[in-house]
Amino acid sequence: SNAGIGLFDASITTSGGGATFTANGGSGGNLISGMAIFRGCIISDSADGDIIINAIAGNGTDNNRGVTFPPTLAASPPTSITTNNGDVIITGVGGTNGGINQGIYSTTEVTIASTGSGSVQLNGSTNNIAQISEGIALVNVSISTTTGDITMTGTGNGSGFFSDGSDGVYLGGNSSVTSTSGNINIIGTTLATDTSNHKGIFIDNPTIVQTQDGNITMNGTGGTGAGGIHYGVLLGGSNVVQISGSGAVNITGNGGSGGSANYGVLLYNSGSITTSGGGAILTGNGGTGTGNNQAGIALLQGSNISDSVGGDITLNGTAGNGSWFNVGFNMSNAPASSITTNNGNINITGTGGNGGNFN
Repeated sequence: SNAGIGLFDASITTSGGGATFTANGGSGGNLISGMAIFRGCIISDSADGDIIINAIAGNGTDNNRGVTFPPTLAASPPTSITTNNGDVIITGVGGTNGGINQGIYSTTEVTIASTGSGSVQLNGSTNNIAQISEGIALVNVSISTTTGDITMTGTGNGSGFFSDGSDGVYLGGNSSVTSTSGNINIIGTTLATDTSNHKGIFIDNPTIVQTQDGNITMNGTGGTGAGGIHYGVLLGGSNVVQISGSGAVNITGNGGSGGSANYGVLLYNSGSITTSGGGAILTGNGGTGTGNNQAGIALLQGSNISDSVGGDITLNGTAGNGSWFNVGFNMSNAPASSITTNNGNINITGTGGNGGNFN
């Protein structure tokens, strides 16, 4: 692994001065990361200092990641990157060769946190060559702030040969993104092409995105490619997007083009959005393709949207163009999905698409 910077069981701590890492991966072989932070490492600042990581992957045969958190022995404690009142800013750019490259990547336990007023910013992007090129792909990662905002911006790319595709932002496997009163902003775009499934934002089983009094905003744009399924925003697998205080949820999804079922926004398999007075606005624009079901917004397989304290729920779905069944809004009852509010209003607007029947 010809990484620019590799940390193994390292502890780097400051008190107000912060820490900045600039890393560029080498070339040759496999796993040419910009910066590799192995499980068990600690990077921290106890008094207002920022922690900044800028890493660009090298050009190896495969798995060229900008910033990666590789697993080691299970007995090692989780990696942690923390600051008190400072910002945590991580920028990773994936490499240009091989089959799998990511901007920021983890499959092991990692804690990224800023207490006090500090923010957390993750920026991940990839090239246009690798078969799987995800902007940000995180599993078992905890990201948190107190009053500061959390912003995640991911851009996927690549040829997308495999069915997993090249997502802008992927969160899964017990990950959590939480804030007490800060806003949470997730922007995912995939520029990927080919026959795979390329999602702008994919939040999978079971992941929590939660703030108490801040707002949650998501904006996702799917990819392109004949035969693929390119969602704008995909929420599924018992994940929870939740606001326990006065904040609101605003989700915008734009489906891509190619194949069938290029949904703008899809909740499935018990995916849920819950608010407590702030309400939720979902805007979904279906994509285009040779197949059917280019829906704007769909709630399937027991998914739900709810507000417990009188907030309004507004859904605006515009279908794209496909062979047939291009509906603005689609909701299933096997098992039943639901939309509920306590004393608030529910507003649903759907505009059908073009092509074949049942639009």
